Amino acid sequence: MRKNFEPKTWLVPQPVMVISTFDKDNVPNAMVAAWGGIYDTNQIGFMLSHTHKTTSNLMLNNAFTLGIANASSIDRIDFLGMVSGNDVPDKVARAGFTVSKSDFVHAPIINELPFVLECKVAKCEKVGEDFYFVSDIVNISVDENILNDKGNICFKKLDPVIFDAVHSAYRRLGSKVANSFEVGEKYKNL
Repeated sequence: MRKNFEPKTWLVPQPVMVISTFDKDNVPNAMVAAWGGIYDTNQIGFMLSHTHKTTSNLMLNNAFTLGIANASSIDRIDFLGMVSGNDVPDKVARAGFTVSKSDFVHAPIINELPFVLECKVAKCEKVGEDFYFVSDIVNISVDENILNDKGNICFKKLDPVIFDAVHSAYRRLGSKVANSFEVGEKYKNL
């Protein structure tokens, strides 16, 4: 038997994306977003409210970084999502984060986030009062501490966190289940 629910934002899992920008005075700002993901090859897309300071910063600079939340920083990341940069302009520093300027785009990198996409806005579409951003990934910056002995990202070391919209909770990503495009091979010749 199945149970029906009214439409909700329950796509599972949802990434916890930390979108970082500079304002007109080059003060770093960051917000937390979950409504986004890969849009196309080397592109990401996400929806932002017109009220976010990040939205106005994106319109100004057409650039940002996107850090993937990790368990060790989740309390500080949650704070970034609880307050607006419009009201708390120093929220990145207040959360105890430090930043470096990206070498590839005009945007800050939060040093404590070990996996960061550096992006340029490719297009912005107005949807009602809000905006859908499609952006090119121009570089991926990874802290060497999360690499394995082969130089690849080790998800156990990254310890990424996802958003559980059903329970309004953050959850760790689990263990490997199988290899993609391999485990289903047995069904090809049935």
